[in-house]
Amino acid sequence: MVSPSRARSGPAPSTTAGRRIVRLVVVATLVAGALATVGQASALAAPAGGFEDRAVVGGLTQPTAVEFTPGGTVFVAEKRGVVKVLRNLRDPKPTVFADLRREVYSNWDRGLLGLALPPDFEANPWVYVMYTYNARIGGKAPLWPSSGSADVDDCPTPPGFQTAGCVVSGRHHRRRRPARRRLPAQRRRARPGRGLVPAVPEPLDRRPRLRA
Repeated sequence: MVSPSRARSGPAPSTTAGRRIVRLVVVATLVAGALATVGQASALAAPAGGFEDRAVVGGLTQPTAVEFTPGGTVFVAEKRGVVKVLRNLRDPKPTVFADLRREVYSNWDRGLLGLALPPDFEANPWVYVMYTYNARIGGKAPLWPSSGSADVDDCPTPPGFQTAGCVVSGRHHRRRRPARRRLPAQRRRARPGRGLVPAVPEPLDRRPRLRA
């Protein structure tokens, strides 16, 4: 018979061995995860299967969404509240389509996060966005303006981001793309010293001519 004092003297051998096994499993899992991360980084650095990893669009600040029109035009949403547009993926410099930074609350995971185009964009050229509105429901933006960078809005203390929180809301917005100017069928261009002449040659006069 084992006395109570001996029973409480220390952990049983089986319990100690079990803890060692658990520690070994945890270490092995961490090592496997680290190796997997290294493997993924190597795979991203050198794509296989004939793929090429390269940047096709530059000049963007924290892009969050991208949409393509049937004609190849590219719209890109930036978290800070700016929508940029490119004629196509070969366009070297995106231009600003809409600047909503005064209304968008960009901080942490909040900002301009949604972008959509209708399927019939050429006939219905509206650009739709969803963003965190920098005001309470029914309020007027900006409720929490930025004191430094125009791309990051503040949340002062109080109320504090992780205490009472800076209460904001959400908003859906749409903007129409300006109609493209249609040029006439026969454009006219200027030649130095010759005035305006048709850019498209006039048809030849094929009527029969009388000889003297």
